Amino acid sequence: MKLVKYNQFLGLNLINENLDKSKKFLKERYLLMKAANELGLIKGELGEQLKHGERRSANLSDFNAEEKTLLKNKIKEISLTPEVSKKIEADPELKVVRELKTDVVTNGKTKTYQLDKDNIGWLSNFVYFYFYESATVEELSNVYRRLIECKSILQNLTIDVNGTLTKKQFDPNFIDIMIPNNLEKLTDGLDRLDRSRKVKKLSDKLSISSELKASFANISEMNMEKFEEVADGFERLSDKEASAFFGGVQLDTFQYKMVNGQLSDIPNPLYNTYHFMSTLPRYHNMDDFLKAAQQYLNSIELSKVETIEGESEEERRVRVIRKRFLDYCDRVVACNTKLGKSGADIVYPKNIWDTDVNKNGILIIEVKSFPANVMLNSHTSHCIKDSIGNWDSYIGNHNNKQYYVYDFNIPITSDYSTIGITIEPGQKQRACHNRPDRSVSNADFRKLLNSYETKYDIEDDLWSYFKPMSKEEIEQKERAKVANRKIVEKGLSIEDIKKYVMEDGADINKNDGIALENAVVEDDIEKVKMILSLGALTTLKAKEKGPLVYAKDITMIKLLVSHGAEMSGDVFKNVVNEEEPLQYCLSAGLDPAFSRNLPIRECIKGTWKALKAGEPELEGESYYKPFLLLMKYIFKDKEHKKAFMNKSGFLVKWAIEYGRFECMDYFADLGLLDSDDIDWRDVFLCIKISRKRNRDVKLKVLEWIKERTGKTPSYSLDEIKETRK
Repeated sequence: MKLVKYNQFLGLNLINENLDKSKKFLKERYLLMKAANELGLIKGELGEQLKHGERRSANLSDFNAEEKTLLKNKIKEISLTPEVSKKIEADPELKVVRELKTDVVTNGKTKTYQLDKDNIGWLSNFVYFYFYESATVEELSNVYRRLIECKSILQNLTIDVNGTLTKKQFDPNFIDIMIPNNLEKLTDGLDRLDRSRKVKKLSDKLSISSELKASFANISEMNMEKFEEVADGFERLSDKEASAFFGGVQLDTFQYKMVNGQLSDIPNPLYNTYHFMSTLPRYHNMDDFLKAAQQYLNSIELSKVETIEGESEEERRVRVIRKRFLDYCDRVVACNTKLGKSGADIVYPKNIWDTDVNKNGILIIEVKSFPANVMLNSHTSHCIKDSIGNWDSYIGNHNNKQYYVYDFNIPITSDYSTIGITIEPGQKQRACHNRPDRSVSNADFRKLLNSYETKYDIEDDLWSYFKPMSKEEIEQKERAKVANRKIVEKGLSIEDIKKYVMEDGADINKNDGIALENAVVEDDIEKVKMILSLGALTTLKAKEKGPLVYAKDITMIKLLVSHGAEMSGDVFKNVVNEEEPLQYCLSAGLDPAFSRNLPIRECIKGTWKALKAGEPELEGESYYKPFLLLMKYIFKDKEHKKAFMNKSGFLVKWAIEYGRFECMDYFADLGLLDSDDIDWRDVFLCIKISRKRNRDVKLKVLEWIKERTGKTPSYSLDEIKETRK
């Protein structure tokens, strides 16, 4: 056996290769940007995008052939000194990518993966996506999760190369620097892998029937599309719902064997016994199977619809279609409530409540932004809902409009339940894709619209609703583009903000609401009120990073909470010690038990402060009145009360560790000391080793426990030492 090098044995070659390639990408980015700047090529829209952080780097694909030649020659003249190289390699954003995390759920358990610890072999590709294709950390985390989920079949990844699907490994050679959309091609490839995984899962079930297995081996292209649709439908069912179609362990009541779907005269040796019984042998080919599977999936959806006595089958069908239609309209309304002007417009029908129209089940909307597309079309495999970069490449950086048409006569899992179409100036089709992201030609799309008009008696010309941007809209978009770059700046006056939004069309929620955040940081209450009046949203970021985090006083907190801002642990600490602001937050909907009863824990902790040895005691006091207020709200809600009573042992232990006798008495009066949730051995150990209170307080706590419960520790009291000396 040939002995490989030790670092190869450890996999260190792969680690070094990826780190080196990642650093190489950064050095090439530096050289390209330096050369382009010196040649004066960073200008126009590219220059504005780089200036305002909309892109992190220029790419070679941004330049024409003559400019590329100039750049290559210029780069040869630039030398990288060791000092410059070291500075490039120390880029803090590289650390952000290296430490990229994602959560993956497997068999009901969640595991967190970190890129440089668990999948270092992918690092250089993620560095390229981040720096060259301006992917966000959130987008990269989502892609990282999908790669891990598909890791066992990642060798089957196919990428569109000049219109041909080609197998390509996701390794350090994955990136093609001559194209601007490597990430888009990867996400499309992962969509294909996901479809193939679902197809394999369903096709494996067919092996029980030799006829179906043979039929699947020769499946037509049209039937394969239907099979993928059915596979996706079964993926969404519960195990119980799926097994009801495929069969399961049950009592065999057939005295004679079934042969080719017919009862024979051959005795059934399993008669009157429990065993696995499959329904698949009753289907003889793919057509039979697909028809039955589609009918079953439809019946599952219908079974979840309330039955109305005396209702005909047709009346029920119309009611189901109307419900799907109006439910989706509610989603559009919810989207607009959150995103305002950046949401979506319903363009057909004009009156969604017209019962003669909504029963047809056809809805057309115009989606105005990437966040809106994520909210409304996450059930599709479209790349423009996966990445802001993909959205910009089709809509954001062009004078195009993005429309979606929905057919609620069929389940949302059907391939043609949802079609997205990008319209260019002149009402030209830039791109058109069905739900699983298969391309639909302009001719086929027009035929589909015509079929809606004929089948559902629609008098309107549906194609006329897919309008391109008008001259006025294009001019407005250009003004808004400039205004959006201004609205995120710090120190803007109220008049500036009003002009950018009301006259120029800036999005007040641009960059996750940075305008509102800036005003809160500036502690300008009037500016915050004005920004909120313009439609600013307080919930665009996670509560730990939202604008409420920067509030400096209760007036600002009240204002933001009244507009839906969610309380985080850090913000709560600013109001926990005062009854009036706490009462306001609770009445405004603050969960009194959020983050594993953090409010109660903070009240118990109170003004306690950890000090170093030799410093005076500062054991402080609990916030007892706020504590009682929180308990009042917890006990007002049945679910909160139930959750509290089931997990009260942790809080009892918390009160004991801090020596808060008033809170301990309160819990004791509730009968919590008898809870099975309390591990007294753990409580006594905690008292012994805790550094939160001194020995005299610990002894008093032990005496209190003995009086209340009769329980004593197994160790001698002499073993309890002074905490601070």
